[in-house]
Amino acid sequence: MTTKISKILALVFLSIAAAASAAAIAETAVLYEEDPTDPLGKRYLGSISWRIEIISERDGRTASVVRAEVMIPSRKLQMNLLFKKNDNKQLLASHTFDIRFTLPRNFIHGKVQSVPGILLKNDERERGVPLKGLAVKTNENHFLIGLSNVGPEVQKNLQLLQEYNWFDLPIIATDGRHSILAFEKGTAGQSAFDVVLRSGAGQQVATAVAPNGSRITGSRIEVPLKRVAGIFVVPVLINDAIALDFVVDSGAADVSIPSDVVMALIRKGTISDSDFIGSANYTLADGSIMPSKRFRIRSLKVGNRVIENVTASLAPMRGQLLLGQSFLTHFKSWSIDNTTHALVLNE
Repeated sequence: MTTKISKILALVFLSIAAAASAAAIAETAVLYEEDPTDPLGKRYLGSISWRIEIISERDGRTASVVRAEVMIPSRKLQMNLLFKKNDNKQLLASHTFDIRFTLPRNFIHGKVQSVPGILLKNDERERGVPLKGLAVKTNENHFLIGLSNVGPEVQKNLQLLQEYNWFDLPIIATDGRHSILAFEKGTAGQSAFDVVLRSGAGQQVATAVAPNGSRITGSRIEVPLKRVAGIFVVPVLINDAIALDFVVDSGAADVSIPSDVVMALIRKGTISDSDFIGSANYTLADGSIMPSKRFRIRSLKVGNRVIENVTASLAPMRGQLLLGQSFLTHFKSWSIDNTTHALVLNE
């Protein structure tokens, strides 16, 4: 990306409310501590900042991760969190939370002895629903929570992570004192989790079906579809960087990509200001007209076929990924085979 961001690219950053930008946004965090003299315990107010980062995995590939930093000033407590798709084959987990505490030397309760797990809830005062997984202590004040990789439990965990807005992190100190660190996702955290969970799910599918999962007969290519929430989707690799599930939509003039995903592609360096090519008005299914920024996708890979220089439109944050006519018209014809559940592309 050029060092001077153009006005068009700046609008993209603004459209995703800076939640996924390099400058993290602070949301609410609260530390609840047991107090023998007060049955209601003590409540200490703080903040949490969320952001998306791109890291290098062990195999050399890059991956999107969620990072967060909690500060409880009155207790001089800091907690750093990293959430990512698990890339360690020896660890039986779908995703991991890496959690590190920084405490003052004279912290009244000593050190953090254990973190039993992590819970999700919709409001600060609610009782949380636990994520299925296992928490282990890896070092002093350092813990790893691995989420279950068992099919139904994976789906339940992902649903909780996508739908709930608050986390509860139970803490047991070395003096036996219990506390709970509650922190809010807010817009910034939701955007970060959406990008990481989307890319994680997409990569799993893409590995399973591409390139060898496609069935090729002459000029006919069959790409297996996946059923998600009653809708058939196809895994697509964008700019050789992020694999996500798209809905095939012949009614969409262009490929449509939500702004949070565009932000992740910008941070990976696969979209720059020179890729934005103006605006256009799009007619929605209800007949309304919506203006949208347009940009160039350098490559889209479906199955074992790569189409370059595809025009796309910028959809609202957390919108649906659509594989529209700007991709489909590169083929002589296309169809959905309802018997084999496959996208059929004829060259």
